[in-house]
Amino acid sequence: MSASNLIVRQSLAVDDKAERDSHTTGQEVAAQGPRPDTSRSGIMRAMEWLSVAVALLALVAAVWAVVELRRMKRTAQHRDAVSQQEGRRRQANEVMAWLSAELGKPSDRGSVIEVHNRSGAPIYDLVVMSSDLVYRDHRRVRVDNPRLAVRIFPPGHLIYGLDPEHAWDLGHRPDEYERLRPVTMSPDRRVTAFEFTDASGTRWRRYEDGVLEEVAPEPDE
Repeated sequence: MSASNLIVRQSLAVDDKAERDSHTTGQEVAAQGPRPDTSRSGIMRAMEWLSVAVALLALVAAVWAVVELRRMKRTAQHRDAVSQQEGRRRQANEVMAWLSAELGKPSDRGSVIEVHNRSGAPIYDLVVMSSDLVYRDHRRVRVDNPRLAVRIFPPGHLIYGLDPEHAWDLGHRPDEYERLRPVTMSPDRRVTAFEFTDASGTRWRRYEDGVLEEVAPEPDE
C-alpha cells in the first residue's frame, strides 16, 4: 500500500469519528432540552415572597383594627357609664350637712346642724346623724344627738338647733343667727352621716369622710 493511500484512509477515519461525535453531542443536547431561564424564575420567586409579605401585613392590619375597635368600644362604654353615674349623683353632690357652733353663746349650749341643698329640686326623708360634747357632772362628755329627720327639704339653707327638751326645732334661716362657725377640729362634734332620697327616688348616704354611696332599697320596697 502506497503512502498516499494510507493518508487518505486515515483522513476518512478521522472525518467519520468526528461525524459520530457530532451526532452524539446533538442527541445529548436534544435529550437535555432547553436550558431554564434562571433570571425569570428568580423574579417569580421574589413576586411570590412579596405576595406573602403583603398578605401578612394585611392580616396584621386587620387584627390591629379589630383590637382597636374593641378598645374604642370599651372606652365609649366606660365613658357612658361614668357620665350616667355622674348624672345620677348630680343632685346628691349638691346636698351638704355639717355641725356649727354659735359664737358668743354659753359653752354648754349645744351645736347646731346646718343643711344646705344647693340643687334646684327638693330632697326627701332627710336623716342626719351627729354627735356633740355636753356638760355632765361638771365635765364634757361625748353624746350621740337624736337624729334630725326632715320629711321634705326644699332647695336652700336651714339651720336646726336642739330645744331644752332635746328635740330639734323646725329650722331657721342663717340670717336669724348672729355668728356661726363650722366645727372642724373636734373629733367628737361632727355630723357622722346623713341620708336622703333625691328627686328621682334614689336613696343616698354620705359619711363624715365625704364618701357618697347609693343605698340599696329595702327588700320589701
